[in-house]
Parts: sequence; C-alpha cells; structure tokens
Amino acid sequence: MVASAATPEGVLGVMVMGLSHKVAIYVPSKIKDAKVPALHRKYTRLVLKRLGLLFGGSTMVKGVGTWVDARGKLVPEKVAICYSFCDESALALNEGKVFDLARHVAKRMSQESVSVEIDGVLHFVSAGVPVAA
Repeated sequence: MVASAATPEGVLGVMVMGLSHKVAIYVPSKIKDAKVPALHRKYTRLVLKRLGLLFGGSTMVKGVGTWVDARGKLVPEKVAICYSFCDESALALNEGKVFDLARHVAKRMSQESVSVEIDGVLHFVSAGVPVAA
C-alpha cells in the first residue's frame, strides 16, 4: 500500500514509517591506556551485526570521547557508536539483549563499563551477571 501525499503516512506517494526509539552501544578502542585496533574492529562488527539483527538495521559512526581516570587525568579515546532505531515492541523485546551485549563487550575488552544509550539516556554497563534469561 502506498500512502498519498495528503496523508500523514506518506509524502509524495512514499510510505513513511516512524521509529521512535534509538538504541546505541559505544564500543571503546582502548584497554587501559593501550590501543587495541583488532579488538575494536572485532567488537564494532559484532555490535553492528547484533543490533542489525535485533532491530532490522544498524549504523556506525566514529567519534572521540573523553573520560577521567583514577588520577583525575582527562583521557581521550576513539569510539564507534553503533545504533539502531526501533519501535516500542522491538525495544521491549530486545532491551535486555542490548544490555547483555554491552556487558559481553565490557568483559571481553576488559572495560570497567561500556555505555548504552537508549532514547538519550546513558547507561554504564559493567561486566557482571547477565540481564536476560
């Protein structure tokens, strides 16, 4: 079914579908102070693939962030931000799997935590007991 230009569902005969939720995992590039490009690529691909399978597609953008270490020093770090958009039902079904994936990345990359962003709210996920059953 193609929506007409006069309906809110379509513009110029093109069907428009709104996905109102955004889910992102920030994949780090370092373990402690050491850059680990092979692990970064491996886990970026893994996160991109899993988010794509869970939500029907995913995107990755490169970024640079900073964090304050135990000595109070500001540490810059490259990150890959992997994200997907989804509807309410897909988020409800897969939110625990997203946190489990972030926990897996944190554990395998020896991170204190990995960031998960859902609808603009940032969660710090540490390697620990899995969320999903």
